[in-house]
Amino acid sequence: MKEDFLRKLSNHGYIPVDRTFFKRDSITVSQDLLGCMFVSEKDSILTGGRIVETEAYPNTDAGSHVFKRGVTERTKYQLLEGGHLYLYLIYGMYIMTSIVVNDKGVADVSFIRSIEPIYGKEVMLKRRGINNERNLSNGPGRLSECLGISIKDQGKDLTDINSDIYILKPIVPQRIIISSDKRINLGMYHKEKEDALSAVNENWRFYIKGSKFLSK
Repeated sequence: MKEDFLRKLSNHGYIPVDRTFFKRDSITVSQDLLGCMFVSEKDSILTGGRIVETEAYPNTDAGSHVFKRGVTERTKYQLLEGGHLYLYLIYGMYIMTSIVVNDKGVADVSFIRSIEPIYGKEVMLKRRGINNERNLSNGPGRLSECLGISIKDQGKDLTDINSDIYILKPIVPQRIIISSDKRINLGMYHKEKEDALSAVNENWRFYIKGSKFLSK
């Protein structure tokens, strides 16, 4: 099924991304992910959509999970080579989906905030238990639920031909306007003041201007 889908998408101008796409810094990759397709194939069911909103989290940034606290059992996946999934739970129930970028050991990630639903909309609506397409995947927890992503997908290699989660990029660059703004819900309460101010003032949230599917 995946092969047939990839063949169909290639006819519509999309191809799988390779390792080199991810082996760059998160600020660059977070912008280049906009307009790409984020796709999952769970239980032989394809769902996916166009990425419309991302955030960058370099390891030198106070918003990073490894900033000044080292690597833990939870965050060790950030040290994988660019192209792997880094997932974590908030409130014990919502999956946040990020993609590890850059070289192995750097701990640099691009956070996926929102997608525009395109493939398998009926399945996505059922997974979310709603009937409003506009609020279907316009947020990090929502898009993870739509795509059937669970914590069991932690560390998966998106460039592996056998992966059931992958990214496709347009062969010809799309005509989109990329805007940037401050990131959302950074949780700087326990950070030193100087670090916190630096983090919250960075315009490292990127989005497709005019999209109806942004999280904010």
